[in-house]
Amino acid sequence: MAAVTLTTLRTRARERADMPVAGFIQDTATSIDAFINEGVQKLQELLVKAYGESFVETVATFNTVAGTTDYNLPTDMLAFYGADITIGGIKFTLLPYNNAERNIRANQLIDYAGQTPRYRLVGMAPGVIRFAPAPSAVYAVRVQYAPSATLLVNTSDAVNFPNGWERYVVVYAAIQMKLKQEDDVRPLAALLDAMETELRDIAQRRNADQPHSVVDIESVDEDSPINYF
Repeated sequence: MAAVTLTTLRTRARERADMPVAGFIQDTATSIDAFINEGVQKLQELLVKAYGESFVETVATFNTVAGTTDYNLPTDMLAFYGADITIGGIKFTLLPYNNAERNIRANQLIDYAGQTPRYRLVGMAPGVIRFAPAPSAVYAVRVQYAPSATLLVNTSDAVNFPNGWERYVVVYAAIQMKLKQEDDVRPLAALLDAMETELRDIAQRRNADQPHSVVDIESVDEDSPINYF
């Protein structure tokens, strides 16, 4: 991967759109930079779908409060990969519950009979993570997630996408520039569609050697505190 600055993206987008100098489309946050950032955000979503945690993963941590069910998720969260909780010095994988189970889960005890809480993601992104039952004490929680794209503001700000995929941003921005000038975008739109198809193909074959296995929920569910005593 190689970093590509906003200045370079502007130049490449202008070349694609055949608008080599600033005119109707200005080098400003509300003009070409807005188109570039839209492309960056869209590409981030596509790459997260295609590569998952192999593309980008970060973590956030927080401590629970006894009796509190809801905790804010990171404000930059784009996709949720999972969460762990540490009880008695041992880390456990948190499992989700569905809405129909909310009362069954809420009536359980986190420290009774080996129960760990389960979670639901609630609200629009980033939203909150809701535990059931409510934690009965202070526990450390670790959330794994894909962050949303960082917008480019200064000319030296850069993106660092794998395998030259910033070309998607360039074509996307060029299309928006030509649309604003009411030019024909069909050739560029076809190119963008081809890129999106390629990204979907990557999602299906990104690990041809050892494809992801189905998660054994029973084995994860059995990883409860009571099994350690």
